[in-house]
Amino acid sequence: MLRFEVSVDDLMRSRFALSPAMDLCFLLRSLAGRDQPLPRTWADRLRPTFERLRRETELNAFLALQTPRSGPDFVAPPPRGLHQTWADDLVTIRAAPLEAARREISTAATGPS
Repeated sequence: MLRFEVSVDDLMRSRFALSPAMDLCFLLRSLAGRDQPLPRTWADRLRPTFERLRRETELNAFLALQTPRSGPDFVAPPPRGLHQTWADDLVTIRAAPLEAARREISTAATGPS
């Protein structure tokens, strides 16, 4: 039998709560074919908008940093509670230290993917 000991900080950084930014990352990776596939009806409904965003925005830069199951942590911070909102996520994302964000981008850009 394995036994894991965790601290309160470990649990707070775990993703038991919902995070709008994390959910968006999962959705975008799925639509790009880099994560679990979406149900066909969802994918069929979302794909035209996803493809338009790829053409008209910098979405491809975000997708270039994604592996099949992860990406830079600063774009999907761990939720701080059960009532995490987009506003909460955006405050945390914008507060990410620039050097830490650059390091995560560099790691993702030069990794094995």
